[in-house]
Amino acid sequence: GGWTGQAHAGRYGRPPGFFELFGDRGAVMGNADLVKETGRNLDGGVVYHGVPAPSGVQLAEVVFYDNEVDDLIRFIQNSQRVSRPHNIGRARLRGIETRARGVIGRHLHLEGSYAVQSAENRSPFSFEHGNDLPGAPRRQLRGRVGVDAGHAALHYEMSHESRHFLDRANLQPVPARTVHTLGARLPVNDTVTVAAEIRNLTDNQVADLWGYPLPGRAAFLAIDLDLSLSGN
Repeated sequence: GGWTGQAHAGRYGRPPGFFELFGDRGAVMGNADLVKETGRNLDGGVVYHGVPAPSGVQLAEVVFYDNEVDDLIRFIQNSQRVSRPHNIGRARLRGIETRARGVIGRHLHLEGSYAVQSAENRSPFSFEHGNDLPGAPRRQLRGRVGVDAGHAALHYEMSHESRHFLDRANLQPVPARTVHTLGARLPVNDTVTVAAEIRNLTDNQVADLWGYPLPGRAAFLAIDLDLSLSGN
């Protein structure tokens, strides 16, 4: 347990992958003209690991990063909801990522993460220079609260992403989205466990990172059967 500091610096090169080169012949088209992306990465931060205990902070982490990339490969949505990867001449990504996890009073489990970033397009073309990179929300928040109430367990989750864009000119925005989830798990006996969950609790009409609509309010019910045999 305790605090640890880390920092990294390096240069890298990444060739395009098969999915980026060839797509899936459906909603994603490949681009065989892609070239590898290269860049330099800098990051540093601190992380805290708590000692094993029934209550307290188990993990806390803060990381800063500053990356400059040439020929960055990004998926950009074309007409008719079809995405295709392109090389973006130059880009800079800077941000802070945080996460934490802990337990209060043995029964209340908390965990969450928050990231804020500036993902800037530094291409020399005037219509896109200084814009946000496609598919790069400036803020992302995740949180989960779990309650261990004896045999039963309850949980609540929330995720939020700020507005982002599908194109390099930042003319096709995807609105910010917030999704809430509520669930429970109850062992009926040694063999049967029932779990229920409601996702998108507020029936928020939102889209994913690629701009496709996500389901509205949805309910799920699961029954787990443990039929394992044990003998002496």
